[in-house]
Amino acid sequence: MPLVVYLVTYLHYRLPAPRLVPAAEADQAIRILRAAVDGRAAPADATSLASASAGPIWITVYRAGEPLLRHQAPRGTLGEAVRAAERAIRASAPIRALEPAARQALRIKLDLVVGEGPLLDGVPLFFANGVVPGRDGLGLSAGDRTAYLLPDELVKRDLFAGYDPFWFMAEFRTGLDLRAAVDLLAERLELTADAWRRTSKRYFRFRTQAFVESLERERALPVDRQRVVVDGIDRKQLREALERAADYVLRQARPDGSYEYIYYPFNNTHSTGEYSLPRHCGTTWFMSLAYRVLGQPRFREGARAAIEYLARNAVPPGCQSTPYACIGALHEGDLGSAALGAVAIVEYQQATGDRRFEALARRLGKFLLWMQKPNGDFCHQYDPATAQRNCKDILLYYSGEAALGLAKLWSLTRDPVYVKPLERALDFLTVENYDFFLGQFFIGEDHWTCIAADTAFDAGVDKPEYARFCYAFAELNARAQYQVDEGPVADLHGAFGITPWFMPHNTPAGSRTEANVATYLLSVKRKEPQPQVLRSVRMSLRYLIDQQIRPESAYLFPRPELAVGGMMQTPVRGNIRIDFVQHAAAAMARGLELVPEARWRP
Repeated sequence: MPLVVYLVTYLHYRLPAPRLVPAAEADQAIRILRAAVDGRAAPADATSLASASAGPIWITVYRAGEPLLRHQAPRGTLGEAVRAAERAIRASAPIRALEPAARQALRIKLDLVVGEGPLLDGVPLFFANGVVPGRDGLGLSAGDRTAYLLPDELVKRDLFAGYDPFWFMAEFRTGLDLRAAVDLLAERLELTADAWRRTSKRYFRFRTQAFVESLERERALPVDRQRVVVDGIDRKQLREALERAADYVLRQARPDGSYEYIYYPFNNTHSTGEYSLPRHCGTTWFMSLAYRVLGQPRFREGARAAIEYLARNAVPPGCQSTPYACIGALHEGDLGSAALGAVAIVEYQQATGDRRFEALARRLGKFLLWMQKPNGDFCHQYDPATAQRNCKDILLYYSGEAALGLAKLWSLTRDPVYVKPLERALDFLTVENYDFFLGQFFIGEDHWTCIAADTAFDAGVDKPEYARFCYAFAELNARAQYQVDEGPVADLHGAFGITPWFMPHNTPAGSRTEANVATYLLSVKRKEPQPQVLRSVRMSLRYLIDQQIRPESAYLFPRPELAVGGMMQTPVRGNIRIDFVQHAAAAMARGLELVPEARWRP
């Protein structure tokens, strides 16, 4: 019976294998349409463009992320759609009114329906998850009228991961925001409330084959989930991605040295919420890494300004005259900010030779030592006004960050005062922290632990337990890493996720890659290189480049020059927090030498 139910469901709801438009036809279509936009005659070598679509064909001319013109052609051949769109473009007053330079900035997009299937709209959970994020559009037939929402529209309006199936878990969201999507379809059909109730309705999903005009305006670039897919990876490509990421962070820098915390590229706005000092420090560490790897003076200056912000604004009064320094506010100091602040300063000094912040780094190191417990773990919070440690509340990541802080301080100072505390910290994190019955069945978010273990090796702090822990962490990550034969998420190979029902988040892809880079480097130092970890690193670095906003993929953004280099929350969620970029780009910087000069494919 389960097999019968599965087969009936599969055969009813699956989309047939599509007949795809050849690349040569898409290129020719773009050249014809570009000539129309520029006001030139159509190319002499125009072909018939005989490929047929299984449904409507949309030809959109984007300006600053918004459709300046969108032509919808009925089911037919690509040639018929292109000729009709060409006439519409040449007759368009808004396009004719543009100066030649403004016309050149327009981007042309093709969307061809290659399949259509029903939706189980009677069950909200199934309805919300029946549309493949970024690949499917949503349609509604009501009476004799039909309205469509293209995949681009669903993503740009942030309608994915908008369904909340559990009232008690607001952060657990998946699938379409049904209310917003259905309201938008009803609006397009121009149905009154009474007509909406009386009209029979049919929801459906449709799959598109999409192309966007290349930057040189000569080719059609295949688009999948709103980005031009990166096929393989090489070192030059990774270096360029790293530089784009560092420039993105520089654009988020405020005059006082802090960063814009969250950028929303689809509407060109920033958040005004609470500022995160740990993420400020982590991002500053990345900027120092970027300068060390790329040697560009602008990244050095960006890191220096961000450290000066910490020194001026983030050391509370209760930590200014003490032998140690903390980072926080009047009644709030936390271990993570102090640890990553020290890491950022050390990386900056090692890259630049500038010693102006060394005294602050050493005082932060004294704070880390004072916050350590006898068992090697750390107290995570501190009240500078009362000089009281809070050793009860445990915050994610902080102990691993503190271990890395101690390791980096040793690498700068060679002071033996850090060695035993560092060893105790790693002993706790890799052994004692999991020394209970359930501890044999899981590993937490321990990427900082493995970065610390790699850095600690040079201080002579090395035990087989540290390496075994990180190898196990890498193996666990590998089980969650999408592969090239992963079916519906094969295009996202290299990401780390849980089933195709949930879009992978890009921050874990960055942080776990950081850990895997450190784990592989540690394995090489221990003369037991782990090739499977190296493969995982290369796969996830390809994914991170693929997910980075690049000029050719930025057609949906009003200010693409501001969004380039950013890393969105997921492939279909359009917000960029500074630590999304930090983790991804730090993985790129530390993993650069692990990628070959020649193109590598998994």
